[in-house]
Amino acid sequence: MKKLLVGFALINSFMFSTLAFADGDVVTQPADKEFVQETYDYCVSMQTSEEIDKQSLLECLNSELEYYEYTGFASIEQALSFAKVADDESK
Repeated sequence: MKKLLVGFALINSFMFSTLAFADGDVVTQPADKEFVQETYDYCVSMQTSEEIDKQSLLECLNSELEYYEYTGFASIEQALSFAKVADDESK
C-alpha cells in the first residue's frame, strides 16, 4: 500500500510540473528583418480590398510571427520601420 501511495505521489508531482511548464509563457525571439518583410508582403497579398486595412494587416503579421514563436509588433508602423531598416541595410 505504501508503494502505491508513493507511486501515486510521484506521478502527481510529475503531471503537475509538466502542466505548469506547459502553461508557462512561450519564450519568443525577435524575427530577422527579412522574415518580417516576407511575412508583411504575404499579409498584404492576403488583403481582399484595394485599400489596406492596417488592423487586419497587423493581426495577420502578428499571427504569423506568433506561429513561428517570434515577437510581434504593437503597430503596423513599427513593423514597417523594422522592415525598412532591413531594406536599407541590404543596399
